[in-house]
Amino acid sequence: SENYTCVCFNCEFLEFVQYMEEKVENMHESVLAVFIFQKYFQPIILVIVLTLGLSMDGILLFIFARHKSVRSQPNMIVLNIAICDLLTLLVLLPLEYSLFNGIGNSSKLILPYSIVVSSLSYVSGMSILALSVQRYFVVTGWLKESRFAKIRENWRTLLFIMVVWGPNLCQAVFILARYVKNYLNDYNPSL
Repeated sequence: SENYTCVCFNCEFLEFVQYMEEKVENMHESVLAVFIFQKYFQPIILVIVLTLGLSMDGILLFIFARHKSVRSQPNMIVLNIAICDLLTLLVLLPLEYSLFNGIGNSSKLILPYSIVVSSLSYVSGMSILALSVQRYFVVTGWLKESRFAKIRENWRTLLFIMVVWGPNLCQAVFILARYVKNYLNDYNPSL
């Protein structure tokens, strides 16, 4: 390290500059580590997650398609979670990788990414909540005594799917419609 003489600046400013220089060097090392992770390790991890997820969800879908005996209402909720997981693997992982690694036009990917993240998170969370509520009803026996029990199981499953996916799809359509309206207004203000 060289000795600096303070001719034009006061010593406190020079110390501040040296401190900031050290911080920039440390930041460069951190950015380099993130770059190495994103370039080499993240694709390997994503391929492993994608492969395991697709194979496990594929096995579950195959079981549901092949064996009618497993198509009960609680298992349909599990199937819904598997479909949500499959959509996450096929849509969200590639979109997220593209967005965070600068592939393509990132500004055009932000809206689809946010819609997919919020939609799939909502559906997955609501499915798990519905499975928990359904298990609670079975354990407490409340479902046997209610009016809801008189509805056929197929209709209850359809109602469940509408409750889980309906608000989510309405939200996605609303966001897309607002985006299209804003997009058209930006390029044609007379609308």
